[in-house]
Amino acid sequence: GRLDVTFSVEKAIHRTLEKVPHGDFRMFLEQRSSLARLQPGARKLTLLLYAFRTLHGLDVDQEVFLEALSKDFLLSFASVDQLCSVHHSASDVIKNLLPSVAEGVASEYLLLMRACSLYDITRVAQHIYAHNVFNADNPTGNYKLYLENPVDFSVAQRLVLLDSWEIALRLHQQRVDTSQHGNHSQVRNITYCDRELKVPVISEWLMPEVGLLKLDYSSAKRPSAGATTLAAEFFRDVLVALQDPAFLKRYVPPSTEQAEEDDVDAASKVKLPRDEIQALKMISHQIYVSSMQIRELMGCFLDDKDRADCLVTFFTRIADMQNEKVFSVRFEEPPEQIDHLRRRLGALVFFPCIQPEQATFKLNLENYDERVALHQLLQLAKK
Repeated sequence: GRLDVTFSVEKAIHRTLEKVPHGDFRMFLEQRSSLARLQPGARKLTLLLYAFRTLHGLDVDQEVFLEALSKDFLLSFASVDQLCSVHHSASDVIKNLLPSVAEGVASEYLLLMRACSLYDITRVAQHIYAHNVFNADNPTGNYKLYLENPVDFSVAQRLVLLDSWEIALRLHQQRVDTSQHGNHSQVRNITYCDRELKVPVISEWLMPEVGLLKLDYSSAKRPSAGATTLAAEFFRDVLVALQDPAFLKRYVPPSTEQAEEDDVDAASKVKLPRDEIQALKMISHQIYVSSMQIRELMGCFLDDKDRADCLVTFFTRIADMQNEKVFSVRFEEPPEQIDHLRRRLGALVFFPCIQPEQATFKLNLENYDERVALHQLLQLAKK
């Protein structure tokens, strides 16, 4: 007969990291990276720097060298800083090795300061966008990752590792399976090169180094009992900052002087939502919000997609989910908005358990969680 198996060391690694607090995803990733990646000593590091210096003037070879370092090595800030000194463009080193810096966020910021010119800053910002919006302590969101970009590849790897960690926690805690395919996974709607990726769990997929990977991540992390929401005065400051004129988008179309003045007044009310959502995602793990606060927060955005992104960002930070009707009513028209949120977060995760009346459902019974949601609705209908 034929036997297909996948050999994995994840369980052994999880046992090694059993002292990591279950809710500290960032610490898990840092310690997991230190176990799995190579950390060259002083002698070998000297040889690596010498080998890189011998490639001076060979741009393609240096690019390949940097990509290899980004996938398998964990380097100190001093080492990467030396590579920046040797290379003719610091931005090329930064956009490849930023995820490989060992000392955490402080070293990443120091490394970014090596990009001095406007050209370098622009190049780096374009390549590390996925790294900037990725929040390890609140990974819930939508991801569009180009795997040929070392930074995007690193984010994809981190999502796979977090998924395997959350699966292990779910099984250990014997929690209810709310995954899309009945495998306890937090990853949903996976496509690779615009084709559905059919794998038992994404950790068993041998990730290629090129191609477009799209997925939704719906973390099982939730506020602890008695979590304190953001104080009213501080939340008011957040709302003021989101609507500050300094963040407004100004666009003046060519027209008469009077029309220009009118257009400027109208355009001054239009925000830059992507910058605001990126900022909110970066600090989302530090605060808890109430249902009423998330409703007010969504009111700062004009577009339905931006409001949905705002809700998804803070969904796992809502401390009073029993009041979800307060914010979910913002998506009742058109009904497709609720269906889209259920697809992103999960039909069971975004199920209206407290107030199911007047709720509409569009379920795909190929998915495990949507079949369970249908079963719950039928059980409620019998009562």
